[in-house]
Amino acid sequence: MEGPLDYFHEEFIFEDLGGQTKLSHVGEIMWNRFPFFGWFGTLIYTRPMFHKVIDTHLLEVKDSCEARAARSHVFKRRKREFSKPQS
Repeated sequence: MEGPLDYFHEEFIFEDLGGQTKLSHVGEIMWNRFPFFGWFGTLIYTRPMFHKVIDTHLLEVKDSCEARAARSHVFKRRKREFSKPQS
């Protein structure tokens, strides 16, 4: 990766939850070129921009997985069961 970040670590976790897949993202970034301003710049600018990029990528992964599942001849698509609202 190119850019102002000195360090980043990303982890994407896929969990099977009763036949459905939960995708989670955990990550950390560090920009320490300038002692205080690096931290502050990361907090107000870099981190929000980085999270926006990650969210966009996760939506692309979700759309791609759902499109592949819809074309699958091996795994037939199950109908969603919606829970009844509780009164």
